Amino acid sequence: MTWKRTIASVAHNLIQYANVYANPRPADDEKQREMSQQMRKLSSMLNADMHLIPSYNIVRQVFELPSQEEVVKAAAYLIGISNGHEGVLSNQGIRNVYNAQHAKDALGIHIPAGDRLNPETERHL
Repeated sequence: MTWKRTIASVAHNLIQYANVYANPRPADDEKQREMSQQMRKLSSMLNADMHLIPSYNIVRQVFELPSQEEVVKAAAYLIGISNGHEGVLSNQGIRNVYNAQHAKDALGIHIPAGDRLNPETERHL
């Protein structure tokens, strides 16, 4: 199923590019550009793949897929990571890491307890 592969690609890329989005660089940095394009592509794929599944709201319950609302949220978080470069904000890197965590949560991607960021800390950003 293409949909599950897209979610797996999100999980893979959030790990693969964590060192880039957690340490934002200028937009013209090769790694930053690569990561940014990949996150934007995955965001688009999430939306497109979801719309390929007929009667998604019914099918998602059978296959334990995220709701449409959660998919939209995950796609938005990926766009946020894609746009979050150059460290314009002093805390851009940590904001990107929180966006990654939220995207994973929205898609049901497991985060080990020791890797989970504290939501109380995010409120102070």
